[in-house]
Amino acid sequence: MVNIRQAKIEDTEKIVDININSWISTYKDIVPKDVIEKRKTNRNEIINRWKKKIEEDQSFYVIEDNQEIFGFVSFGNSYNEKYKDYGEIYSLYLKDNYCGHGYGKKLIEFAISKLKEKYHNIIVCCLTDNSAINFYQKQGAKPIENTFKKYDDKKLKLTILKFEK
Repeated sequence: MVNIRQAKIEDTEKIVDININSWISTYKDIVPKDVIEKRKTNRNEIINRWKKKIEEDQSFYVIEDNQEIFGFVSFGNSYNEKYKDYGEIYSLYLKDNYCGHGYGKKLIEFAISKLKEKYHNIIVCCLTDNSAINFYQKQGAKPIENTFKKYDDKKLKLTILKFEK
């Protein structure tokens, strides 16, 4: 049975592996190769950093089927100073073979319902060249601003989308 639950410390390695594998498949033509390689090389550092986040702020939730974790979502107060009073979906990733089956939609709906308990406005930031923008728009998000995110020497275009009520 498919279940969404708060992540536990012991889930961190699976969460990070889903994240890294998604970066490899999703961002291979968007993000510089060395940035993706660095993510793989820094796996243990990411695990340690995310363990602290999971322990401290409880903003990570996993989706699982028969106790197999196949995706996650994280969210909370926006990191963007311009949107400091907004809730933000920080990340949403699924194992590749679970994409296109409605699980991303379940995670978005879950995250939005949790964020609405505290925030009137909710955003998500997405690399402009990432096809996930179409997914977010199907879930009711509208582009409100374009900006840039710097990865090493390369600036990548980022789109901020706001979920309409």
